[in-house]
Formats: sequence, C-alpha cells, structure tokens
Amino acid sequence: MKTKLLSLIFFSLFIVGQILSLSSFPSRFLLGIYAISLSAASLIPVIFRITYAPSKFLSCHTAVMIAPVWFLYLEAIFDSGDALQLPASSVLEALSYSSFFLFIFNLLYKRRKLSLFSRLNNKLLEKNIPPSMLALIAIVLTLFILFAVFAINNFNFQQVFDLYAGGRSTGSGGIIKRSGLGGLEVFLQPISYLAPVVPTLAALSLVRFNTKTRTPIILKILCILCGILISFMIFLQGSRGNLAEFLAGPILIWLFFGRKLQPVVFISVSLMIFLSVIGIWQYQVNTRSNLLDSLGEFSSLSSVDITKTHRDNNLYLFTLDVMYRPSLYPFDGYGELAYLAVNPIPRAIWPNKPKGIQESESSFKIVTGPYSEGPIKMGTASLSCTVVCDGFKMNHVFGIAVYALIFSYIASLWDSLSANKKLNYPLYFMAACSYFFWFAWGFRSGFAFVTAMYTVWGVYLFAFLANYFNRLKF
Repeated sequence: MKTKLLSLIFFSLFIVGQILSLSSFPSRFLLGIYAISLSAASLIPVIFRITYAPSKFLSCHTAVMIAPVWFLYLEAIFDSGDALQLPASSVLEALSYSSFFLFIFNLLYKRRKLSLFSRLNNKLLEKNIPPSMLALIAIVLTLFILFAVFAINNFNFQQVFDLYAGGRSTGSGGIIKRSGLGGLEVFLQPISYLAPVVPTLAALSLVRFNTKTRTPIILKILCILCGILISFMIFLQGSRGNLAEFLAGPILIWLFFGRKLQPVVFISVSLMIFLSVIGIWQYQVNTRSNLLDSLGEFSSLSSVDITKTHRDNNLYLFTLDVMYRPSLYPFDGYGELAYLAVNPIPRAIWPNKPKGIQESESSFKIVTGPYSEGPIKMGTASLSCTVVCDGFKMNHVFGIAVYALIFSYIASLWDSLSANKKLNYPLYFMAACSYFFWFAWGFRSGFAFVTAMYTVWGVYLFAFLANYFNRLKF
C-alpha cells in the first residue's frame, strides 16, 4: 500500500478524532470504535506485506505501524485499560494525535539512499560469513561480558548475583547499577548494549543461509548455551524492553527461516515462543522485586496487590497530558532533544554529562489534576507515554511533527537498503532485526528510541569483527 494513501487515511482519522473530541456525544463505545479504526488503518499495510511481500515485513515502516497498536490503541479497546477511567473526549483527542504522528510519518516516508551509509552497509553486511564464525564470536563475546562484569565487581560472585537478581528496584535496573561499584559502574551500561547481539548470533549460527559450511556441533551447543545465559541474566533484571530486545532477533530469524521446518512444528514452536514471551512480560510487569524470590509466588500471580505493581498505561498518561497542558502545566519546549542527543556519550568519557532523561524533571513529570485517579495515585503508572506524547509535551502538534520527521527520515534511510536479496546475508539480517526492534520499542519514548539504538551500533561492531576474522581465516 502506498504511504501517501496511508498519510491521507491517517489525516482523515485525525480530523475525525478532533471533531469527536469536541462534540458532546463521545462515549466509551465510540472511543472503542475509533481505536479499532486506528488499529485497522495501522495493520492493513502490515497484513498486505505478509500476504504479498513477506520479505518486506522486516522494515522500520512496519515496526512503526505496529507499535501504536500495542502501546496505545489496545488500552482504549479492552475494558481493563487504565485510560478508560478518564473522560472519553480527552482519550479521543489523545488518540487523534497518534493519527497526526502517523500522517506526518507516512507523508515524509520515502526510501532514500545516502551514499556513505550505503557503502558502509555493502562493506560490512553483504558478506557470506560462515555460521561457525558467528557462533565463535557469540562465545567470545559472552566470555568478555562475563569477565568484564565480574572484574567491575571485584570478582565477587555474591555482588554480581545481587546485581542481576535484584530486579528493577534494587538490581541492575536500579540503584546498584548507578552507584557503589568502585567507580567502574560507568562501564556496565556500554557493556549491556553489546549483550543483545549474543542471542541473535546464536540463532544465526544455526541458519545456513547460502553458505556451504556447517557449524560444528560443539560450537552450536556452546553458542545456544551462551544465548540462554545472557537472556536469563537480562530476564533477572526485570526489564521487558531489554528482554524483548534480546528475543526479537531469534524470533524473527525463526519466523523468516522456519519454513525449512515442518509446518506443524514451526507453528507450534512459534506459538510457544510468543506465549512464553507474553507471559514473562506480564510477570515482570507485576513483579518489580527480586524475581528469583518471586518465582515461588507465580501460582498466586492473580492475587498480586495492584497497588504494588506496574503496568503499561501509556495512553492513560498521554491523556492526562492532553487534559492539563497548557492550562495547568506549560509545554516543556525542545530542550528534551538535548538530553537525547548527549545520551549516547558514556559517563566514562564525560563524567559531568547532563543528567540522563530518566532523572530530568521534564521527561517523566507526572501531570496531575482533578481527574488524576487510578495508577497515578497508586504510584503504579508507567514511566513512558510514547514518542507522540513526548512530542506533545514539547510543543503540541509541532513537537509531534518533529518526532515524526526523525522517525520518518531514519526509517526511510534504512529501508532503502532492504532489498529482498540482502536478507540472505546473515549479518544484514541481524542488522535488519536490530533496526526492526529499534523502531518498534523506540516508539515507547524518546529515551527508549535512543537506548534501543545502541544495539544497532553493537551489530555493526560485530559485523566488522566477523569480516575481520573471516578475512584472516581464523
């Protein structure tokens, strides 16, 4: 489906949403119909690609079309959505701004090539790297990560265990990562950006692509164990985003190359993977403490005290911003982009770098007002509300347009290189998986968009290493 036609559809939905939000008859039923209409408009091109051009499914454009369905629309469709506690007219207005974002994104999306970027990809990614080389790199990378983590923690096993088993609040996702590790804690974050490459390399090592070499069985076993170990370490951190990043590559690889399996086996394995991932995500949402201690309480998960849990309520928070800006709270301005721009610079290099986006006052300011009941009062609200809301907080529709421009340009740049034949190259496929996740998870917030980009850098780094060692016939 042509992107210009999609932009026209989303512009029409934006106008309809604005009119309905100003009318006197918005209701939950009408809100649900509007959210379903947005979901259909977003998923139609995705279904079209799966049906007629499945090789084009793995694109940044596809990721951006799917992301708002997960992060925004479903919350307005199901009765359990926190946004339904707020006035339907305000929720409609918030949803209409997501239409405006997709209108600008599709309007500006045009596959374009950048000669320098194109040459870089041709040199690094379009190589027939033997699967055994990918397996070897995954094993060496795992050993490096383990050595670095233990070295930073003075080879204290208990300290490392506490770091990863502490969950979101006290573990590596919280206090311990940010303080008290002998001054070397600044290196933990850059190391964590490289780790998601391991499971993807492990999965790629099992796919022959168009090479004639086979991976020795011992390398396959070691590589799979490395992928499982790294993924489990991330699971203990309690971050669904990190877990999704680790599993996105292997899942996409099985989806694209699973046709080599028997259909029944492939469908069964795929369903088991997706159901397991969804279950783990929900479990991690409801458990922000030490996850190993909480495993014994898994059977009573349905009775968890909701006042001590966290869950996704992006649309809920977005609607609060729409309701109370700029009447009670002014727009934040474009200074937020400065935090995002300097975020990739490690504090190991720039110790006095401005505070990260998670600690900045404007980033996760929780807007409250007369209707601010529910999660925001219980302290269980999400920290994010999608890039659409981030743009709205900057400067209404103008800020939304800025984010849509950024997403559109980068997506256009990468997708211009996504010719069907290039998916036959393992390194290119690994890069495509990382870009797909970058845009899908990055829709959650500007901060998520920047941090998910680091894994893309890791892919290019190890593509360089794969080419180097392969050239040496190592």
